[in-house]
Amino acid sequence: MLRLIGLILMAAAACLPAEAQDTRERIVIKQTFKGKAITITGELYLPPGGAKVPAMIVHHGSGGITDARERRYARELVKMGVAALVLDSFTGRGVTSTVRDQSAVSTNDMLGDAFAALKILAGHARIDGAAASAHHQPVQRGKTHGCRNAAAVAQRAEAGAVSEMRHDRAAVRRA
Repeated sequence: MLRLIGLILMAAAACLPAEAQDTRERIVIKQTFKGKAITITGELYLPPGGAKVPAMIVHHGSGGITDARERRYARELVKMGVAALVLDSFTGRGVTSTVRDQSAVSTNDMLGDAFAALKILAGHARIDGAAASAHHQPVQRGKTHGCRNAAAVAQRAEAGAVSEMRHDRAAVRRA
């Protein structure tokens, strides 16, 4: 009887409309932290299909990445046809949280990661930089620690074309 119920449930699930699945790519950024080479990673969520789409960087706050917050934002953005890069500035540095010690990963460290991510997104075949924002570059959003970075990225973009940051941390130039 349980087998029959299981088969019925599987058949019913197959009849439900399938939600479009996003595509995920791992993004790798080489950085230096406290004199050592490290790898910063991100998950790039892309809408289905092959068309160029605008992008947004979702940068975590002091508590790090959570499925209920950063990854949820990414999934929601993908539903709207926007690529989302969930950028992890902690794991590569051996940090899980900066709630008690904001200096464990500085704002400048996270800004460097964000600008390096912008450069990667600008060169990605699926990202349409012109549609991403009025500044012709992907937009960033963040929570707490990441929020300061989003504001700083926007401020520097508004001030004009940002070219190079120290330690080869490059930003995207406005067109």
